[in-house]
Amino acid sequence: MSFSSAYSAPLAGVRIIDLAGGAAAFCSKLLADLGADVIKVEPPGGCPSRQAGPFVNDQKGADSSLSFWYHNSGKSSVALDLENEPDRQKFIRLAASSHALVESFRPGYLESIGLGYGGLCAVNPGLVVASVTGFGQSGPYSQYKSSSLIAAACGGQMHVCGRPGRPPLKPYGEQPYYLASLFAACGILLALRRKEMTGLGQHIDISLQEATAAALEHVLVQYFYDKTVPGRQGSLQWNGASDIFPCRDGHVLLTLNREWDTLVELLGSKDMAAGLAHPAWRDADFRSQHTGDIQKAINSWTCMQDREEIFRLGQDMRFPWAVVYSIRDVMDNEQLKERGYFINAEHLLKPGGFRVPRPVIDFAEASGYEWKPAPVAGEHNGRLAELMESSGAASGTPLRNQKCHCEEQSDEAICRGGFLNPPENAGAASGTPLQGIRVLDFTWMLAGPYATRLLADFGAEVIKVQSKLTATGAEQNDAGYFASWNRNKLGITLDLSRAEARQLALELVSKCDLVMENFTPRVMEGWGLGYHDLKLVKPDIVMISLSGFGHSGPWRNYAALGTTVQATSGITHLTSYNDGRPDGIGFAYADHISGLYAALAALAALRRRDCHGQGAYVDISELEAACSTLGPALLDYSVNGRAAAPAGNKAEWGQAIPHGCYRCKGEDRWCVIAVFSEEEWQSLCHVMGQPQLARQEKFSSARLRLENADELDTLIETWTVNYTSREVMDMLQSAGVPAAAVNNAQDLADDPQLSGRGFFVELEHPVLGLTRADGNPIRMSAAPALYHKAAPLLGADNRRVFIDILGMEEDKFGSYLEDGIIG
Repeated sequence: MSFSSAYSAPLAGVRIIDLAGGAAAFCSKLLADLGADVIKVEPPGGCPSRQAGPFVNDQKGADSSLSFWYHNSGKSSVALDLENEPDRQKFIRLAASSHALVESFRPGYLESIGLGYGGLCAVNPGLVVASVTGFGQSGPYSQYKSSSLIAAACGGQMHVCGRPGRPPLKPYGEQPYYLASLFAACGILLALRRKEMTGLGQHIDISLQEATAAALEHVLVQYFYDKTVPGRQGSLQWNGASDIFPCRDGHVLLTLNREWDTLVELLGSKDMAAGLAHPAWRDADFRSQHTGDIQKAINSWTCMQDREEIFRLGQDMRFPWAVVYSIRDVMDNEQLKERGYFINAEHLLKPGGFRVPRPVIDFAEASGYEWKPAPVAGEHNGRLAELMESSGAASGTPLRNQKCHCEEQSDEAICRGGFLNPPENAGAASGTPLQGIRVLDFTWMLAGPYATRLLADFGAEVIKVQSKLTATGAEQNDAGYFASWNRNKLGITLDLSRAEARQLALELVSKCDLVMENFTPRVMEGWGLGYHDLKLVKPDIVMISLSGFGHSGPWRNYAALGTTVQATSGITHLTSYNDGRPDGIGFAYADHISGLYAALAALAALRRRDCHGQGAYVDISELEAACSTLGPALLDYSVNGRAAAPAGNKAEWGQAIPHGCYRCKGEDRWCVIAVFSEEEWQSLCHVMGQPQLARQEKFSSARLRLENADELDTLIETWTVNYTSREVMDMLQSAGVPAAAVNNAQDLADDPQLSGRGFFVELEHPVLGLTRADGNPIRMSAAPALYHKAAPLLGADNRRVFIDILGMEEDKFGSYLEDGIIG
């Protein structure tokens, strides 16, 4: 990647070694997009992920994989055989001069060839190593094979996606890989932050299963707080908030209970209210018991309308309605075009150019971003001698003891031991990476609180701002939903409709490092709390804004929920059984993805501030974040003109066969199986007791198995129905075949791998008692996440924040409480 020379990229001067396959290649791409120098180390024949479809003009080749293009743009490549001693020594020298390494080998492989974390740490004590694997570095399943399908099943995604009575459905693409990559990128920035004060690196252990299980919105919340095991509801959102309806030219997503009277008035104006105007329907509980009647009435109206007309009408009424867009629609989307999300790119294999997504994290000061094509294998071997030169920044010497280059990079920089704003006690061996960082948190619902929860888990002091008027529903402090996303935070109240409260907010900003919010764009500016207002009281403040469609463009003020974003991004259309009826993901997945992007942006911006003295404003669009998880499909359309279609549980590009979900013994019990090689196919047939299948002509190659996939799936299911899902998983994994049980919420809570690794966190809540929730998937060897405080009650920390931190006089504090300003 490249930027204009005036812009100081957050990771400028940081070198990352990329040893990752498909499961984590996106991690180092994220870091490259933030300015890191990423060196992909491949075997001489090229990384196996170069064989992942789709391909330019459907011609498979080492340099024609569009998946590889997308996940490896902005990187360099050197070819080394790590099992060859001379090449291994070159790699060790390269590691000695690098800041971090990302890898996705099965646990134990790098140790077996002398390149484990312990050995690399010996030559570079400051090296940060992030390992992304199917089940993590420890636990009873650590050696089990994985894939995106396996993680979607055992991580809990699939059980709540799809329709009742039909097989669970995997979200389109390789969603667990994007989750794990975002967690890993956050982990690397956290580890680098701590390393630059202590001089010491650490090992980060990321499990695909945990990354997936930590991003399920309601699934674990309902089980831990209500003992409910959520199931599949098709296109109906888990809480009945929205559903998908047909119209004359496609499908639309509509909310069912939002502003009920307005919705009934709209249907009544078309003579289609069907009795919904009766007073009984104004009761929310009554409506939830008669959802089918509401759906029927709405369906009668939408099927006579055009999708764009419905979308605009709903948004004019501030309803978070959406069109269910295809990939073709996404590439032509007016909002994405206006914001410049798709940029022009060139490649030797595509004369005339094509369009690619730009990075989601787009610093306002950055300009002139140019897409750098993914490298040819070994393209930069000529740089090896230069790359192997040792540098003090990577050697393990704390940054405060090195020569600082702040003056060379920024005229405004005033060096204070390398960091301009060194975190309090960050140099202590036991210090958390974000100790000393204070965050003013204006977020609500899921996306924003998910981001600030991650920061709080690693030591940031997060001050969550609420009011009595807004602390309802999902924001009610004694609700399980709120408790799940707001642990480790302080809670204060401010009535921001009052000028005095807004002034207090500005005074708090002057004491903070970071402000995060996820309102619609006009809210913070309307309060006089926009970025330009905050800079006046804290010039180097970092502000992260999360919104459905971003703070610019024709849709900037449109209302959005997670499901709105998923519909407009293309992922709802693609997550379906391929029968013409979209289903989508059964929860607000886009909120988790966006929250992780917000956390990564915050960490990157803080690093940039600490090194260069510059604050930052980052505008994150949830739509763009969701689109970033569909990169190969977007490039397939841009390069080949082919719009991706729903694939159900099949591998989208035919990379594995069989690849599906199969019924097992018991009610609604399922397993998944993914076969990537001939060896795995032979083993599957052997375990099934049908070795003759492998000898049948129609199943003798991956191509022929793909042509006969439906027949093959039927044969496999006649075997799996005789066993429990865990029996199938254990038998096949023991034989080297990727397989997993489709876990529901209770399965996750009892899962031996998750429990064995201590994934779940228990905290004592003053009202709810002992609470349980997912832990942080970022497992750091030297500075692990800490869980010290349950989510706050409303205003529980007012005294601590306003008196102890802000220095407010006792009399004034009491007066503001009585007047409702602090309230």
